[in-house]
Amino acid sequence: MPFRSSIRHFRPAQAALALAACWGLMAPAAWADTPAPAEAAAQAPAEQPAEAASPAMAPQPEEAVVSAPTAAELAAAEKAKVEQAKATIKQSFAQRFPGVTLGEVEQTPLAGVYEIPVQGELYYVDGSGRYMLQGSLIDLETRTDLTAERVAKLTAVDFEKLPLATAVKQVRGTGERKIAIFEDPNCGYCKQFHRTLERFDDITIYSVMFPILAPDSREKATNIMCADDSVAALRSWMLDGKTPAKASCETNIDELLAFGKQHNVRGTPAVFFEDGSRVGGAMTFEQLTRRLEGVKKPS
Repeated sequence: MPFRSSIRHFRPAQAALALAACWGLMAPAAWADTPAPAEAAAQAPAEQPAEAASPAMAPQPEEAVVSAPTAAELAAAEKAKVEQAKATIKQSFAQRFPGVTLGEVEQTPLAGVYEIPVQGELYYVDGSGRYMLQGSLIDLETRTDLTAERVAKLTAVDFEKLPLATAVKQVRGTGERKIAIFEDPNCGYCKQFHRTLERFDDITIYSVMFPILAPDSREKATNIMCADDSVAALRSWMLDGKTPAKASCETNIDELLAFGKQHNVRGTPAVFFEDGSRVGGAMTFEQLTRRLEGVKKPS
């Protein structure tokens, strides 16, 4: 039977099996055992990629160890920062105020703020030297005027280095307590202070002539210093208003004025104590008592 005609007698399934057998693709008996394409794909072993090295097993670069700065290193860095700020402040001040002498720049308890002493006064600036403050720095916890304390320390003068040799000296009682007063004969507050001093015993008073207030201040200072009894001449004038008699001698008034200028004595009375501290202006009896009681004499 011709091939074309013979296939008409096959049922569709028989025809498919027959064709497969004829083409040698598979035996008709194996057809039923052949899995579906999807099943075959699931049964076939998957092709595995080459095994990659485990990250844990791969060599790792050494990590840099960064240690925290030590306390000494932090302190050194802070010190360098402060010193740089001080240098900047000095340079800035010199550019803005040529010819004005600036004292030692110091750090304050207030972060970023520095003190600068100028002619006996204390000012505050920032680290750039651009901004300045004038006034008192107060510690609210202790209620302490830090500015006043610093000014007292900065303006302190060794009592024994004061020009006491040519001062008018009064000794009362034991004379164990000592003060030195820079005063002008025409100073009304000095006269008031002398009346307060009349109430004190056991005190030594050095009156340093410092004639700066009036044209005749120097003449009166000279008359007192050159008097036969300079203590009596001083007391008569300051307490009783009796003009000192004319007298002449060599004095060191110019040196006294220079000393006062060097140590920022700019008004009278200026009262110095044995511990080097000072008070500008007349004091009451109570104020002077407290100051004398608080003086720590140098050992």
